[in-house]
Amino acid sequence: MTGLTPPQKPIENWESLREDWVATVESLVANIESCCRENRWPTRRIIKVLEDPNIGGYRVPALLVQADLVQMMLDPRAGSVSDGQGVADFYVMPQYDDLATLIHNGSEWTCYYRYPDRGDKFADGVVFTRAEFVRIVKEMLGHVSA
Repeated sequence: MTGLTPPQKPIENWESLREDWVATVESLVANIESCCRENRWPTRRIIKVLEDPNIGGYRVPALLVQADLVQMMLDPRAGSVSDGQGVADFYVMPQYDDLATLIHNGSEWTCYYRYPDRGDKFADGVVFTRAEFVRIVKEMLGHVSA
């Protein structure tokens, strides 16, 4: 996916940084799509346009996931892309409940989610894996049906 607009306040290597960030989001979405196929949860990509003053406008995929009768959204958000960091949220739709936040630290995604068995606070970030994603979906399904 190519960029849409040039940056307002370009930083050094902005084109390369933008391409790397888009590839990072693409990889996350593809990994989650594959996990969803294994669990027979239908998905649909939705193109999202983001604007960053340092790297310009660009397109990334967001992902709609349906598990049982519950729809969830993986929603990439711009972050401090210049240092390799970024954020994506995962939530139940349409109420935007049971929010999980994924933070990219430049080398991997870390997940923050409030599991009921861990108390009322967000647990320390854990490396985001397919197993963690399945756990989050099952937790979200449990909350919706409760």
